[in-house]
Amino acid sequence: MTDESFLKDAQIVFERTIYNDSQQDIEMLRNNMILLYKHGLEKVNRKLIENCRSSSRNIWDFMVEHNLAIEIIKTIDQMTTIEYEPDYLDGTVDFVLSRGKTEYYLQVKNLSDSERQNRRKKTVETIKKELMEIKVGKFISIQFSEDFNEADVQPFIENIKQRNYFQDKVKNYYSKEKIVKASFSFHSPNISIFEHLKIGTTSDMAMVNVTGEDRKQIYNSLLKAAKSFTWKASAAKLNFIVMEADNHYDIDISESVFGIERFQHYSNGKRSWNRDESGFFYNEYKNEVIGVIALRRREESPVSSYSKTLFINELFLEQVSQIKSIFNIDRCFRYNQLPEH
Repeated sequence: MTDESFLKDAQIVFERTIYNDSQQDIEMLRNNMILLYKHGLEKVNRKLIENCRSSSRNIWDFMVEHNLAIEIIKTIDQMTTIEYEPDYLDGTVDFVLSRGKTEYYLQVKNLSDSERQNRRKKTVETIKKELMEIKVGKFISIQFSEDFNEADVQPFIENIKQRNYFQDKVKNYYSKEKIVKASFSFHSPNISIFEHLKIGTTSDMAMVNVTGEDRKQIYNSLLKAAKSFTWKASAAKLNFIVMEADNHYDIDISESVFGIERFQHYSNGKRSWNRDESGFFYNEYKNEVIGVIALRRREESPVSSYSKTLFINELFLEQVSQIKSIFNIDRCFRYNQLPEH
């Protein structure tokens, strides 16, 4: 394959997004595609391209495996090999790293939708239909506050319709009773021609506090991912679940994997705490999963590096140094530690 063919592939990934006019993003993706190809991971490139061609979901949903593969390649040494969805495992595990007699298995998991996320999707779909009436050939990127709901859709659309200008990359606001409920900006497409406004990206205005329903959603997602591991973990076979966690606090992920925090206050002003045994590491897969790695983007671009937080299963605490020798782990949490956020 030539540099030109990789450039065309990178453009295909971005052509339906607001990033299609960012030459820097396209070139970064092209270079990453070349690097994966040289390391025998062309399958990762093909999966990204096909997903972006055939799905209406955000490009962000499909970049995790691609970005992660690049990070791994840049970290491992020549003694370590990497495979993607190997046939001998029937494609059930995403990445397999081998170094000597040790194997690292990584299952990359997109968190399944919670009820809150399903409600947000319905709201976005309604907005998409309403935007077809606004004959401006641009993308619109929207950030929602947590209390934006279906009742805000029509006032939000009217706010846009009443505008006299649609200047690119200028942040605008939709407020109700002096409370900002959404921010939005416009972006001109580089190549495509639109007959009306189209949603480019949607996101939350602030980090979501994962409690109750969402904690259970994370737990269930981890449970599904763990089913890929049909063998017990050991010092020679290290099994991990990896998830992108930009919108989740460490303290809430801790409660999902280690158990809910219980505090006790005493009359002398002191307090103590412990965890219940509701966490993922107490379930039937506690011997199969060594740790959960939470990824957070370092750059505000689909093509990004990650900071990595390891939540370690206490049964495999002795493997932490072994894990750090392969992955650039920024932080590591145990069951008896309280994250600040």
